[in-house]
Amino acid sequence: MKIQALLGINGYSLIVCHCSGNSYQLSIIEQDRTIINFEGIYATLQIAIDRGKSVIQNLDYCRHDASNRG
Repeated sequence: MKIQALLGINGYSLIVCHCSGNSYQLSIIEQDRTIINFEGIYATLQIAIDRGKSVIQNLDYCRHDASNRG
């Protein structure tokens, strides 16, 4: 497994690793150091990165929504 991308987005870290073929592992590290890992089949590295960014946007939205309720 080889790291293909490492990005910082809104306080999260996104790590994209190439497993084999079109298989990538996405790891998202939250500000509290919680790690979320998942694998997927993506046609390109850019699509894998875009998927990771989308997950981060959803996590960020949920975090802010929950803090506004509380």
